[in-house]
Amino acid sequence: EQTPLSLLYTAKLFKEAGFPNGVVNFVSGFGPEAGAAIVNHHDIDKVAFTGSTVTGKYIMRQSAEMIKHVTLELGGKSPNI
Repeated sequence: EQTPLSLLYTAKLFKEAGFPNGVVNFVSGFGPEAGAAIVNHHDIDKVAFTGSTVTGKYIMRQSAEMIKHVTLELGGKSPNI
């Protein structure tokens, strides 16, 4: 949403390091659409999020229903998922 170019650069580094396609996936977009789709998708097993406590609580609640692994870094000002 706020830092898509750094996200694309990070994806490029994973590819250059030899990670197979689909092992690490990056999604850029606005939280209500892209974030909610990631958190609620049954084929996604792990979610890592950096952002607000309010959003972190939502992610934790939704992920708990599917027993999804979650890493949260909350309360900072560094946008990254």
